[in-house]
Amino acid sequence: MTDFKEKLKNVSEEQKVYSLKTLPFHLNAAGRTEQLKQLLSTFEFIQAKIERFGPQLLINDYETVEDQALRQLQQALIGSAHVLEHDSTELIGQLYGRLFTNQRKPLIKKILSDADR
Repeated sequence: MTDFKEKLKNVSEEQKVYSLKTLPFHLNAAGRTEQLKQLLSTFEFIQAKIERFGPQLLINDYETVEDQALRQLQQALIGSAHVLEHDSTELIGQLYGRLFTNQRKPLIKKILSDADR
């Protein structure tokens, strides 16, 4: 999933919108929990979905996942929603500010590391 933006470049605009909007739902419905967790912890996906739809649809995607680190990410997005709704370029700064003290968790560390690239 690390090449998420590259994969999106190779599909039509309609397919991009559909994938960003519905892929988490389809993974959950198919019982593909690990792939869903991987997707929801992929910075490129997080960034692309917020840029396209704002933060709320992404925040909703985390509701079906039972994972403490992803719940912390969801809480960070909830706290940042008012900023990200108006300026998605603030995503990296918002995540760092809200998750920096949780870097001992590998998933949070990975997301923040991927955001730096």
